[in-house]
Amino acid sequence: MYVRVTSVRSAPDKLEQGIAAFEQQVVTAIRQQPGYMGAVLSVNRDTGEASGITYWDTLDALNASEQLSTRRRVEATGGVGAAVMDVDRFEVVIMQRAAGVTEARSGTVVRMNELYARPENADAAIAFMRERASVVLEQKGCRAIVMGVNRMTGRSFVTSVWETAADREASEAAVAGLRKEAGEVAGGQATVTLGEVAFAELKQTAPIG
Repeated sequence: MYVRVTSVRSAPDKLEQGIAAFEQQVVTAIRQQPGYMGAVLSVNRDTGEASGITYWDTLDALNASEQLSTRRRVEATGGVGAAVMDVDRFEVVIMQRAAGVTEARSGTVVRMNELYARPENADAAIAFMRERASVVLEQKGCRAIVMGVNRMTGRSFVTSVWETAADREASEAAVAGLRKEAGEVAGGQATVTLGEVAFAELKQTAPIG
């Protein structure tokens, strides 16, 4: 599976309009594209920053959707005065849900770890996270963990999804050491951002990784 991640920033008071635009203009348009597997929008209501993620079953499907996605992105962000900060593509190498979690849903929260490292260390970082993913999934309130890697640049992300902000904060002591170790394996240092899932729909797939 592959994802396209688009990072945008708008005035915080425009965020609700941006959420509606993502669902009505972006997701509605790409939902019928071959290979579409879902979409998630995470937001930070204090800063106005948001990350829109679309999921595709193959690299060919992701590539085929580029033109439509670009057009819809421009329309959606332009309508609310948002600025596109970054667009990147990743291979999903880990996607696991906690026991009993059957679907993605809005109203949950996320912790997003982003890492820039040497591309040649990608496989070692993936292997490390596959071995340690259970540490995160076993924490109270954890719903899922997803890792994506851009093998050309060495950029990667690990996102964990939580029932509540309290659950996410309570887990920090358990995962801080894991984050540090992952950075050492990959040869970089992770940056962490927090967000709320404002929109989510994902087709059920077998666990990855």
